[in-house]
Amino acid sequence: MQTLEKLAPIPVKVDVAGERLCITPIKTRELPPMMRAVAPILAEIQGGDILGALAKNADSLVEAVAIGCRKPREWADELDVDDLVSAAAAVMESNADFFVHRVLPALTKAVEGVTQAVGQGRSTD
Repeated sequence: MQTLEKLAPIPVKVDVAGERLCITPIKTRELPPMMRAVAPILAEIQGGDILGALAKNADSLVEAVAIGCRKPREWADELDVDDLVSAAAAVMESNADFFVHRVLPALTKAVEGVTQAVGQGRSTD
């Protein structure tokens, strides 16, 4: 079954801005712009502040959503925030393998850093 899904991936369907989108994994030609879009977010996430990373790099998030939805950047720029979040979730779900190999390691490293920092801040009294 997994082989069949790789040959013909099942689209993630999401309603965004009154439109039904069928999000499929990114293609090779989309990899370079997607990597450019998520690189600043990944760099910031490694610092441990996930929400701060997204806030500081909101432009990159909007760009990644546009790429993942195969829509013009102008379309993504006009989304309500809740639609942007829904679209981002669908893009991440559809590209889970990509995000597991790129984003998850960065998140794991960030959580480990935060955990270590919290542990060092505790008193041993």
